[in-house]
This record gives sequence, C-alpha cells and structure tokens, in this order.
Amino acid sequence: MPVAVFWFEVPFRGSVGLLMLMSLVYLMTTLGIGLFVSTSQTPQQQAMTTSSFFFLLPMVFLSGFIFPIENMPAAVQTVTYLVPVRYFLVILRGIFLKGIGLEVLWPQALALFAWGLASSRSPPFARASASPEAPRSTSWSGNGFAPPRQEGSRQ
Repeated sequence: MPVAVFWFEVPFRGSVGLLMLMSLVYLMTTLGIGLFVSTSQTPQQQAMTTSSFFFLLPMVFLSGFIFPIENMPAAVQTVTYLVPVRYFLVILRGIFLKGIGLEVLWPQALALFAWGLASSRSPPFARASASPEAPRSTSWSGNGFAPPRQEGSRQ
C-alpha cells in the first residue's frame, strides 16, 4: 500500500481498517483452499501441481485482474463467480480507489466470507483437524537420520 500511495501516487480514499479486515478474510479463504489441497494430496509435488493447475491459473485469469470480466464470454463470466479473487478485487478497488464501505460492498464481502467458511470446512480439512492420525510411515533407511522415538519404548 505505501508503494501504491507514495511511489505511484495512487490516492487511497477508503478505510484502512476495513481494507485490513477484508484482506484478513481473503487470507483465511486462500489458506483454507491451500489446506484443502495439502490434505487431499499426499506428495508435495502433486499438491503443488494441483494447486497451480486447478487453482492458481484459473484464479488469475478469471478474477478480472488481467482481463476485464465484462469482456469475457457469458459462459466464462458465470464461471468467475466460483473464483474468490474476483470478490476480493472488487472489494480492494472499491475501498482503495472509490472510498466505499461495506454498505455497498456487502455482497462481495459475504461471498468472500462464505468461500472462507466453505474452504475451511471442506471434507479433507475437517477430517485432518477432527481426528489426528498417526504419522505416515516413511523410510528411514539410508538417510542418516534416526526414526522418531516412540513413547514407552526403550532406546
């Protein structure tokens, strides 16, 4: 924000507190999506591929950040409602450039909050937080590290 205001001289017309609150909601939404991906994929490489192919690229292209949503075909415009970045960008532009508050931005804030709740309550995340399972077995042979000590074992 300081770079936009002081370096590029973009006027900030809204509430800093509201912008921080909505940024926190967006952060929780994206963290929920990240937790969903990480709990549903076992290897790290598969999780990275899944997140970049199914989440990162569509979110960037369908959010309205690069291409205006109004210029997209009608079918693609409908799909953009499934992208949480779309709502955050509307909120960000509204607060930063126009100085409007929640009295106008409440539909976007509600959609972003709903995305946050849905992503944090997804089945893999709920399963991982509800019942802690034993750690996955890993091969300790040949890597120079000893296996973790088990409780009650004599070592």
